[in-house]
This record gives sequence, C-alpha cells and structure tokens, in this order.
Amino acid sequence: MIKANRFTAVVLTIGAMLGIAITSIANPQRHPATTDAKQSFSVTISALTPKVKAGSPVQLNAVVKNISNHDIQLWRNAQGQEGFVYKIEIKDEKEVTPPDTKFGRNLKGLEDPHLITPDTPLKGSGGWIPVKAGETLTDPINVSRLHEVVNPGKYTLLVRRFDDGSGTFIESNKITITVIP
Repeated sequence: MIKANRFTAVVLTIGAMLGIAITSIANPQRHPATTDAKQSFSVTISALTPKVKAGSPVQLNAVVKNISNHDIQLWRNAQGQEGFVYKIEIKDEKEVTPPDTKFGRNLKGLEDPHLITPDTPLKGSGGWIPVKAGETLTDPINVSRLHEVVNPGKYTLLVRRFDDGSGTFIESNKITITVIP
C-alpha cells in the first residue's frame, strides 16, 4: 500500500512537472524577454470594498490599460487571475505577509519545482484577449484565494503582471484595505 501511494505521488509529480514544462513553452508570458522594449500596459488596482469584515473575501479589480501605440494580447487564465496572471503582494502594518491558503501554497509549485505537490494546478488553461491601444481590460482578483487575511488591521496591497512586450513585470499602484472584526 505504501509503495503504491509513493508510486502514485511520483507519477503525479512527474506528470505535473511535464505539464508545467509544456505549458511554460506554450505560454511565453512566463519567459521574460531580453529586449529593451517599453512597457505596453499599466495596471491600476482598486478594492471592491476598502473595509472588509474579518473572514470575508478581499476582492480587487485590476484595470490593465494598453499604453502602447499598437494592439496587445493579454493572457486570461480560465482558473482565475490570482496567482496565475497576477502576483499579489500583501502586507500588514508590521510588513508581515498573511499566511498562504492551501491553494496559495499549491501555486508555489508553478514557480519552484521543489514545491510541486499532487495538488499543484497546471497553468496554461485560458486564452489571449486582444486589447487595442488606449483601451482597458478589467480583471477580478480574489486575494483571499491565496492569503488568509483574517486578522483585523490595515493591509497594503499591490499586484504585478508580466508584460511580454518589455519582458518585465509591471507593478500596480499600492492600495490600503482595512479588515474589521
């Protein structure tokens, strides 16, 4: 029984690693370009509710604006944007990041193969959305899907999204939310 479980875990881990390798090749958004191109978009976040009751979801909107003079393609993940498309930075008043949720911990396997578990989701399911010059795309982000934001207090947040055009991560504005008891 133990050998069968270990074999299953090894097979799942190898399968996940192969899936990540294949989808990383198919999804160039995760491979920074080595160009001197200018950034093609900006990201502005806002909280759906600046004051959130402890235990309620912390939800944001990220508005991506095409600031280039040409159409761009932005990846939208079918499993949600948080953790896949947007890297979320959240800190309390003491500069401490709240603990990761189980889903948040599982996503870390996408960045570090040593952290792959059988629950690590495969990235790559989604599609490219065309955005014309000057236009915007709004993405909902559920911060609580990745972090356990349950303690009352003030939290600062920002997000980063990879820009294929410049080969860099574009950082949003910083906002503050308050978690109340």
